[in-house]
Amino acid sequence: MHFKGKNQKSNYINHLLVFAFCFFAMLTIAGCKASNPGTSVNTAPKLILSMDRHGCFGRCPIYIIRVYDNGLFYYEGVRYTDTTGKFCSMLDKREFSELLTSVKAAKLFDMGDVYPEGKPTPADLPSVVVTYTENDRTKRIVDNGRDRPDALVSLEQMLDATVKSRKLQSCDK
Repeated sequence: MHFKGKNQKSNYINHLLVFAFCFFAMLTIAGCKASNPGTSVNTAPKLILSMDRHGCFGRCPIYIIRVYDNGLFYYEGVRYTDTTGKFCSMLDKREFSELLTSVKAAKLFDMGDVYPEGKPTPADLPSVVVTYTENDRTKRIVDNGRDRPDALVSLEQMLDATVKSRKLQSCDK
């Protein structure tokens, strides 16, 4: 490459240096994002735990609770609840960790799929469906309100208490 003057050669080197700096800066930034999977802005949060309370023939509360892997806590009061509508809150790291510890301690994957097992259930009893996903495994348990493990009842009560203890913000929009 031939340069007709010192200024032209200096401009070329300056442009080359700026280009090189920008190129390596972009590589560094891209490398940082890629090195921490699951935290990218473009990654949608994954549902890890849900609890759906279904009604009865009377005024049993009907609502949905969802917990996502980024700590998002979602509650939707449908009918016969103190709070109806769609509400969200973020669990802090401690709360999220305690919740996951409780879920794992409950050993949901070792439980049956329906309670009571092998017995008819009166149609008027409310039911609760708890679903938990860990890695590529999902467990769905239908609790019809009788003869179920204490660990399942405790988990349901903990999720109920979490709703009552949180300052939920409307997310109906």
